[in-house]
Amino acid sequence: MKWYDELDYRLNNTLEKRLSEHRHISNKYPGSIPIFVESDKKLSVKTKKYIIGNHYQFGTFIYAFRKKNRLMPSEAFFFFTKNNTVISSTSPMSSLFKEHGSDDGMLYIRVSKESCYG
Repeated sequence: MKWYDELDYRLNNTLEKRLSEHRHISNKYPGSIPIFVESDKKLSVKTKKYIIGNHYQFGTFIYAFRKKNRLMPSEAFFFFTKNNTVISSTSPMSSLFKEHGSDDGMLYIRVSKESCYG
């Protein structure tokens, strides 16, 4: 869990501030899950915060992530939860949040780029 404990967002913002942000998001977007993405050094992520409905599958988030960051279809990515579990694209967002959500109401995900197509 080293990457999770050393997130700039978690280090630079108190728990109360993160909880306040979660309450704001929950009031503005009921039924949605706030997601914070941390990337490895091989990948430059333009957008680190996302909001997605809890009724979607994780594959919907992957689509939004690729589109927002203008990533090529030939690029391979692996997404991990805070305990380094690889996330399946068919996982429901609601169950991901229940299993891996943080105490501040956010779902923290790490993305890793791999070159596996030659």
